[in-house]
Amino acid sequence: MTKTHIANIFNAVLTLILGLYAYRHASIQNVVLLVPIIFAVVLIVFSQGVHYRNKAQTSLSLLLTFILILLVVYILKNDLSFTEDRIPFMCYWVIFLTNVIALFYLFRQAKSLR
Repeated sequence: MTKTHIANIFNAVLTLILGLYAYRHASIQNVVLLVPIIFAVVLIVFSQGVHYRNKAQTSLSLLLTFILILLVVYILKNDLSFTEDRIPFMCYWVIFLTNVIALFYLFRQAKSLR
């Protein structure tokens, strides 16, 4: 197993678990909070291609991870800014950090596949 594959799978599973947990504990359950969960499922599907260094699936995982980072920033800025409960806020910060780490590894692998 490569470091990129481990980072991608860890990121996807953590995003899935923490996204569900944050959605369940959010004071206002908005549909936007479910989008990272959908992205996590797609990243899990693409993880096999990342493991076998498939250029297309690695590039799509890189793109999805970047879009997920932007989405998490949007969620942190707009949807969770007025909540009294800090659990969803902390969950999305952890999701943000794991996505940045996974993005770094995916970028390194995509760069080496060229």
